[in-house]
Amino acid sequence: MSRGLQGVLYSVARGRARILAVEKPGVEFLDDHPDDGDASACRPEVRAEFMRGCRLDPGEEVYACWSDIEKDPDRASKFCWGQTYRQWASFMKTSVIAEVLESHALLYFAHGTADTQQSIAGFDVLRAELAAKQRVAVFERIEGADHALDLPTQKVPEGLEAVFGRVVDWFLRDVTK
Repeated sequence: MSRGLQGVLYSVARGRARILAVEKPGVEFLDDHPDDGDASACRPEVRAEFMRGCRLDPGEEVYACWSDIEKDPDRASKFCWGQTYRQWASFMKTSVIAEVLESHALLYFAHGTADTQQSIAGFDVLRAELAAKQRVAVFERIEGADHALDLPTQKVPEGLEAVFGRVVDWFLRDVTK
């Protein structure tokens, strides 16, 4: 594996676990996408199956785009915020909280407080909702870390590697009990 999150996970697992990476339909082996945050350069097959850092005006941009997506949710050739209508529509159909409550999987969540792409408030709400339902999970709130889980003193992917290392250690400790 040459890149991506599976490459980081493979590296920090250091042979202690097997890593299975499943690509989206239409992705060729070892594809190197120029911008992971923008699907417009992807093959049509990827867009059919598959930006938050912007400061968007809710009235003019966000709600208008959601309305357009709802009218044409399967469209893989129309875009909002760098992703296809189809991808955004899939997010409207599910709730992370609902899915987690139905799952029996071991759960580990990590989020940086300086993430400008996804609000730390969403992480905090997830934690509160799961606690209210007595759903056990590990939550790592990393003060000062950005979206890539890097602290200001770290270079990509140091923060992500550190978190993945803790996740692998935690998981292997739990499953080998």
